[in-house]
Amino acid sequence: MSTSLVPSYADRYLALGADSPQVAHRAESLAIYLRGASGDASEGVESFLAKRVPEFPDRVSDGLPDLFGAR
Repeated sequence: MSTSLVPSYADRYLALGADSPQVAHRAESLAIYLRGASGDASEGVESFLAKRVPEFPDRVSDGLPDLFGAR
């Protein structure tokens, strides 16, 4: 019997509270895009290349988008 430690996509979308895998995929894609465009992402890369400790300007709790719409 083979058991994966990685949850299936169906398990993840149910855990996220999405109505379907497509809704979960859109929400996940939006979250990845928004975090990738953040000041934290550029600071992480710049500090790594400069070999210095990062000083992250953003807080996830500030301005967190409603990924699934108001419920």
